[in-house]
Amino acid sequence: ETARCRRRPAARPPPASRLETFDNLLGLELPEHDPLLGEACEHRGDALTGLQRHDEAIAAFDRALAVYSAVKDDAGIERAARSMANCDVWRGRVAAGLASLMRGLHALSKDAARERALLLSWAAVGRMSPAHLDEVWQTVDEAAAIAERLDDPAVLGRVLVGKTYCQRLSCQYEAAATTAEKGLHLLQTGSLWDRADHLVSVVYSAYYLGRFATCEERLPELEAVAGRAGHHGALWAHERVQHGIETARTGDIRRQLGYSAQALSGPTFRYISRTSAGVCGLYLGLVDQALEQFATVGADQPADHFLQGMPEANLFAAAALAGQIDRAQALIPTVVQWLPVSGRRNIQGSFFALEAFATGLALIGERDRCGALYPLTLDYIQTGQAVSASTVGPSNPQLAAALAADAAGLVDQSREHFEAALRQAQDVPIRILQPTVLYWYGRALSAALDAADRARGRAMVEAALTDFRALEMVLHAMLAEQFLREAR
Repeated sequence: ETARCRRRPAARPPPASRLETFDNLLGLELPEHDPLLGEACEHRGDALTGLQRHDEAIAAFDRALAVYSAVKDDAGIERAARSMANCDVWRGRVAAGLASLMRGLHALSKDAARERALLLSWAAVGRMSPAHLDEVWQTVDEAAAIAERLDDPAVLGRVLVGKTYCQRLSCQYEAAATTAEKGLHLLQTGSLWDRADHLVSVVYSAYYLGRFATCEERLPELEAVAGRAGHHGALWAHERVQHGIETARTGDIRRQLGYSAQALSGPTFRYISRTSAGVCGLYLGLVDQALEQFATVGADQPADHFLQGMPEANLFAAAALAGQIDRAQALIPTVVQWLPVSGRRNIQGSFFALEAFATGLALIGERDRCGALYPLTLDYIQTGQAVSASTVGPSNPQLAAALAADAAGLVDQSREHFEAALRQAQDVPIRILQPTVLYWYGRALSAALDAADRARGRAMVEAALTDFRALEMVLHAMLAEQFLREAR
């Protein structure tokens, strides 16, 4: 009976206490295929996950999955496979997590519709990459169709976890938030882990859409639910959004660098923390250190991933911002292959790559290439995204569109996008974006035929320079200083 406690939503004892309980049970030397052995291993894995001893947890879940497979316990197979996958997925080891889910799917009985839907839904997230987008959405639709036929709200609520993640990782933020809220409504009690997953999508979607008030309304709930579930990945997401909002409002790049450096010591998505550290270090003028971080991200981040393209574009834009023109130009082909494709779904990495690519091309004077990006930037704007925290710029979809339109000679459109970017930077707010928009907008106006526009443009760059210095944006300040010297 002790080994069955996981199935009740009541408060659980601390992970260390639970680990001792199930270690004692395993010490009874149960037969290899005794169902109680599977449950004991599963609960041991839960306890180890709570202690962030992930490799040991995976070994425990692996043994549980073997037992459940041998005794044809479909519910146990689903739980063990999903739990084992979570240990890898939330550390960024998506391929390993997907392998666990596929193993579970192959072990299920033919009539295990409930469990199949649950595993398929999460497997779709594991496949999120440019090469598998069609397959991903076929899998999402299949899982949802099975869940709806079952007419079980709790199952559908859990299946929608995968759908909301796939929507968010495709920059469909409004749809992701709606799906997550529906999932939360269906999961009124129990299933704390899945509630935490839904809340991650709610909070992240609101963050990218620039709705900080919504984030702050839901962050305490996310922290509480994730804490009760022992969901350290969701707690990491909570901290990341919380720090992201603070940095957006204050422009304190040095503080954000400290947080990112600290996060690098943890097990969760280190390549994302490394990207953040690289961006912050670059803005502060720590060029060699930042470029090394960006190069390492490319090696650390798995291939075939929902952020594919972002490391390549960030390295390109970082080299451009650092004035390493030849290096930046040599990196252009590595970015082009990952840009979004118009008229279809795209992953976050493709859109993030587009944003950094537009900035880098503007920095090195590749106007034709930059101008050609304009139609894609309009697709990016349609996602509703206002805040970008992981790309070298700083930028956002409206500023990327402004740079591309300006490079294409579309004066009226570029001004509309500059004005929209400036409003977002002020209203959300995004503190370090404010002088960046002024700088690029001022440069564009400085090339105008009208003398008043040129004067206004110079004043914008001067204001940007003052702000860049105040925010310790060393490389940006150097760009503004150089432009003002040459414009005399």
